Amino acid sequence: MFSAKNKSEVTKVQNYRKSDYAINKSSPNIVYRFHNEIIEITLEDYLKENPDKTEHDFAELKALSDQIYYEQDRAESAQTRKDVSIHGLE
Repeated sequence: MFSAKNKSEVTKVQNYRKSDYAINKSSPNIVYRFHNEIIEITLEDYLKENPDKTEHDFAELKALSDQIYYEQDRAESAQTRKDVSIHGLE
């Protein structure tokens, strides 16, 4: 659907501790983070690839993306707090 050859930014990941949610939320674009790069889908790219869509459609998709990343972040955070160090089991 989208290729890295579009005007979307492809950035090498330099801070692995940043959450997907933080990266996506702080960007006006829709962000996909992979192990070695970040791909951002811009409004311009989205409209170019989907000429029947509008700015409003992109905004809805961006809000959904933010919400999904938020829920994943909360779930991971909750699970991490439940993890117990193996040293604490002795």
